[in-house]
Amino acid sequence: MNCKRQNVEAHSNDDEVMHFKIQLNSISKCNIRAFRKCRFVSLEKSKKNDDVVMLCDQCYQYLSCGKDEERKKKVFGNMWPSFIWGFLVGGNGDVNEAKMRWSFIPKLWRHWWIKSSDFISLSAYGNISIDYPEPFVVDRTRNLSLMRNLLEENTLGSLMEACSEKFLLPNVLCPWGCSEYIHCCGLLPFDLVLQRFFRKESLGIVTSEKDMKLVEYCRDDYIREDRSYDNLLENEAWTVRPTVVIDCEKGAVVMTCSNHDKGCKKMYLHTPRHPRTMLLPLNGERLTHVVLKPRTIKSMKISKYNHTYQMQEQRGDFRGVDTADVTCLRDFGTATTLLDESEALSITHRSDIKALLSQFVIDGEVPSFWAKDRCEVAKRHALLLQKKGSKHAFGATFVSLKDVLDSQKYMRSDQRIDVFDANRYVKTDRIWPRIIYPLQKFDEHGYGSKFACVPSMQFLDFSAWKISALLCCVKNLWAAIDCNEKIGDMSWYGGWLLSYLASECFVGQFTFRRGTHSLYSKDIPADIVPLSLSDAFADCSSVVVFVSQEKSLNEAIVSLSKEFENSIYPSIIIFERGKNCCCESWKLQKYITFGDELYKLRTYVVTKRGRNRRLGDEDGEIFSCHGGSHYVSWWRQTRYGKVVLQENEGLFSERTHGEEHVEKLCCAVYVTDRDVDVETSISQYKSYMGVNDLVLCQEHHVPMIVSACKNVVCALCKRDKVFFECAVHGCRIKVCKR
Repeated sequence: MNCKRQNVEAHSNDDEVMHFKIQLNSISKCNIRAFRKCRFVSLEKSKKNDDVVMLCDQCYQYLSCGKDEERKKKVFGNMWPSFIWGFLVGGNGDVNEAKMRWSFIPKLWRHWWIKSSDFISLSAYGNISIDYPEPFVVDRTRNLSLMRNLLEENTLGSLMEACSEKFLLPNVLCPWGCSEYIHCCGLLPFDLVLQRFFRKESLGIVTSEKDMKLVEYCRDDYIREDRSYDNLLENEAWTVRPTVVIDCEKGAVVMTCSNHDKGCKKMYLHTPRHPRTMLLPLNGERLTHVVLKPRTIKSMKISKYNHTYQMQEQRGDFRGVDTADVTCLRDFGTATTLLDESEALSITHRSDIKALLSQFVIDGEVPSFWAKDRCEVAKRHALLLQKKGSKHAFGATFVSLKDVLDSQKYMRSDQRIDVFDANRYVKTDRIWPRIIYPLQKFDEHGYGSKFACVPSMQFLDFSAWKISALLCCVKNLWAAIDCNEKIGDMSWYGGWLLSYLASECFVGQFTFRRGTHSLYSKDIPADIVPLSLSDAFADCSSVVVFVSQEKSLNEAIVSLSKEFENSIYPSIIIFERGKNCCCESWKLQKYITFGDELYKLRTYVVTKRGRNRRLGDEDGEIFSCHGGSHYVSWWRQTRYGKVVLQENEGLFSERTHGEEHVEKLCCAVYVTDRDVDVETSISQYKSYMGVNDLVLCQEHHVPMIVSACKNVVCALCKRDKVFFECAVHGCRIKVCKR
């Protein structure tokens, strides 16, 4: 067998297991195609030898010499069994890694390999079984087939059975966090999802590597190592789990919700999971700024044998449909456990809710002892959650305050640039994002968002790839080039390189409306890209490139400190090994200090010897880490690699005192993360939103905002039209610009 699967035992009484019985086909070795990928049987060139091997239907369709074109055979629907076997035998033989790989195999699939002689010979899988370790995913191929058959019968009995809890439960967990019914699901290739959550190794997926962007922004907690998946209505028999099925044409596929069929390229803001329960309290939230009340006309009444209907009022017009009233009427007379837990979370993690509770005491809506009791309950819940850790926050995504402010600023202004072309200035669109990696994630191991896969730049030399790699992996460098005054100079490389990298690496990451017409949309001129980092960043005031001939980083730091004595240090420092540097190994430090500034190592590039490349062309590898104290783990990629991988944990860790010896270092980038001035940032954000901090409402003492009522006369001068109004709803104070 090419995929090394063994047929399920014929005497098994389990119908689900027997559903996965495979059909075997005999084929001579001389009739097997010489594919390299996912082929584990030997070939026989001589037709005199009649050695015969048995292949399953999928491997037979893939490897047999038929009339079909090669591209029609190399599809995941034919290659998925052999791909799974290649996934199982991969790795370095570590027992823990083998358990992790076995965890991705559904329980019903394990019968194929558990008794295979090739699988038994793998020593790393000595302690596993059908049930251990518990799989991350569950196969529901038979359930889906039975449900479709019942629906096709279209009889009352079959419809009743199809609506039972065995079939009609939204217990399919989508990679984006949704839940769905099995008969409404979308499909996603299994190898894409496997590579997305197994990032320390390139699995050689069958589906195109370009399609990895379809699963990049799904939730990180879709695969949970502690198997703590949520239940419907707290019923342990109704667990919402990652689900796979075997499709006749597409092979092994992961089930998604109908909205994420075939994946999604969009960036998603994922919220943390609820730390306690998914059930909502019977009564609505009370500690909120407003309360939603359903507009009930006739309430439901329950009698002995029947109940009357309930009628709700629904209003609809061109502005939308309205079914509830926004009020300030709160019911403090009821108390439930679910409501207590929800309010405790709000009081603990939201300062505005805690201030609102104090305001209720001042206004006399609640007694002081009740508010004090709510705060004590919140402290107890906070201690319980602290003991459990922050695992419910892992997988959540966010946008930093600086990126939010910059995005708001860019959306409010014209993003076209003046380009000097043919002895005149022309307005052209900016076809690259001004902010890269705006969406950051909070993960368990501190890797953060995946870095973009840098193109190999084979049409240019190694220095072009090196500059491109630094721009793609250090967002501060990208911003320094984007904000440079020479960005409109067609003879400067900045606009050319940013537009090319945007089309290759950052498609869809625009925080403003992207233009379509640009003079930079052509190919990069070969003679425009600098040959050294010093020339590339010479015009950036916030970047300093120090070409070092010293034997160690400490000596380079001392030399650079002398140059910046009694002056302001830049925010980005790039150390580049000079050509005359005789030292093969540098000891890099995770953090270095210049004066009062602390710099963190964000990226470094090492040179490698290229294999089977044209003469004189170099290969390289880049290691990158995100800024911030939480992000301690590293990503790596090679120049000609197509996948960005996670480096094993421990690089620049406390165990090595934050130091590592790096062979054949090319350059290293250090960046200082200066704290954001919150007060200044809030003031800027208000100005972007049209808020005037200089004019306050006398009654409510809040800033004025731009008014939508342009035809109203100013309340003060009684002459000019209104421009500002109070931000408090219902306030009648409206003034003009004067």
